[in-house]
Amino acid sequence: YGFFVGVLLYEVAFKSPRLARAPAIFFDIGFLVGTSALIAGSLGLLALDSHVEMFSVLVGFPTLILCAVRGRWMKGLLRLAPLVYLGEISYSVYMIHFPLQVVLHLMTVAGWIALDYANPGVLAAFLLLTVGAASLSYHFLELPAQRGINRRWDRRLVRAKN
Repeated sequence: YGFFVGVLLYEVAFKSPRLARAPAIFFDIGFLVGTSALIAGSLGLLALDSHVEMFSVLVGFPTLILCAVRGRWMKGLLRLAPLVYLGEISYSVYMIHFPLQVVLHLMTVAGWIALDYANPGVLAAFLLLTVGAASLSYHFLELPAQRGINRRWDRRLVRAKN
């Protein structure tokens, strides 16, 4: 589903003449309204049934991506260095966050640590720990692996040309 939505978003965002003429402010407002609704829903401020939650995942998030790409204010905001860096390490964040959650949960169940998961400070600490671990993973595992693969691929291409 995600692949096909990505292709559709690309076609709509960059090849639709009607969308190209739309004022960027509409997309900025759409992004702010959509993000506010998703945050309110995740905080329990909106009573959402499972169909609405499914709609937000299948339609809401792709719409936010479209609005971020076509809006002026959001595009500028997403070019800020800390957010660009988060984008660069996003795969490492994706790979690290769940094992980290499991380890913290097991440590809590074993009685080694006591975490109040309703405390915003615990969430902030988890986010900092995740981003820190992902940064280490990115710089010491992901980038060296990418460089090694690229070197090997380059050598393979040179051999193929000879």
